[in-house]
Amino acid sequence: MSDLDAFLPLKTNWFHILLSLASGEQHGYGIMQEVERLTRGQLHLGPGTLYRSIQRMLVDGLIEDPRRCSFDPGAIECKTADSTSCLTAEEVAAVRRLYDGPRTSAGVQIYPGLTRGGEGEWDRLWSDPKHLGGSWEGFYSSMVFDNPAWDLATVNFDRDPALAKVKLGGILDPDNPDLSLFARRGGKLIVYHGWGDDMVPAQVSVD
Repeated sequence: MSDLDAFLPLKTNWFHILLSLASGEQHGYGIMQEVERLTRGQLHLGPGTLYRSIQRMLVDGLIEDPRRCSFDPGAIECKTADSTSCLTAEEVAAVRRLYDGPRTSAGVQIYPGLTRGGEGEWDRLWSDPKHLGGSWEGFYSSMVFDNPAWDLATVNFDRDPALAKVKLGGILDPDNPDLSLFARRGGKLIVYHGWGDDMVPAQVSVD
């Protein structure tokens, strides 16, 4: 008997939450909708039930916090000829850089890397050499440098992020945690960020 056998049969809520994710990633509301669709309206999960179930499955080890994953792409590096089922040495190095996130030449972290487990959507932004980086390329070319012809390959991590912060940080940076004025006015805030986000690392929201 494996350790997981102790959880069989799965609780109804747990089973349908996991089943709703079989076809791909979902945010919380998407899971609730998918569960209702799969059960033809027989099971309705409220947000409290959903997130308590997810927390319980985390505690019991049925699902994992992706921050605890230590997968290294070197494990699937091609041993012989290049193949679609393995990564070349250059691709392994590139994936490690994506996990690690951008750093200055002195090794100072500028921004978190992409989360392990979210690789399924990476090709949308990172596989076409003519269109790399999604909206970040437009941000630097149009807003930071005012130059539509700016080349992403010229980005300088020692200089350009600091320049962007000086020029646009005052209106774009959400890095002030003081929400006291917002709270005094009766404001309520719900923050969602998917771990599999292929453009903005989820750790940004945690930090």
